[in-house]
Amino acid sequence: DKADISSATAITSDTAITLYAQWTYYKTVITFNKNGGKGSMKNQTVTAAEDTKLTKNSFKKSGYVFKEWNTKKDGSGSAYANKASAMGLAKKATKDNTKVTLYAIWSLKAPTINKLSATGMNITVKFAKVKKAKGYLIEYSTDKNFKSSSTNTVDVSAKKTEASLSVSVSNKTYYVRMSNY
Repeated sequence: DKADISSATAITSDTAITLYAQWTYYKTVITFNKNGGKGSMKNQTVTAAEDTKLTKNSFKKSGYVFKEWNTKKDGSGSAYANKASAMGLAKKATKDNTKVTLYAIWSLKAPTINKLSATGMNITVKFAKVKKAKGYLIEYSTDKNFKSSSTNTVDVSAKKTEASLSVSVSNKTYYVRMSNY
């Protein structure tokens, strides 16, 4: 027969008794912090008993894209991808209802190239301005993977929406990509 036995239960028996430990996992309560974004998300409770995925981010921030979750507001802690496994967080619980805050980490939206045109030894790049960008880096290369020594980088002011690139060889295919900072 099965019976619940606590630490205060006295057992008297003339026969062997087999006791089985019944373990329960601590619960971890995850709070999602928008970190400058807008919107709301419900807390999520997880345990190490099952591999639960983090709730998908629903926060928004104008001019930014969601990058990841992080245990530190400035992004210097442990990073977790959107909908990543919560198992690592759950395994760190040292008591029931351990509280963990995950902060949304944001990246500036990538610039959009609106038009590329080539004339002789110049490539003109027209792009949409990204709010809050401090500047742009435009890379151009004859190597589509941008790994060769023919890759060049131009730093462009945030005030501009057009750049002229001087190429070393005409009648050759050039690849262009942009980022901002």
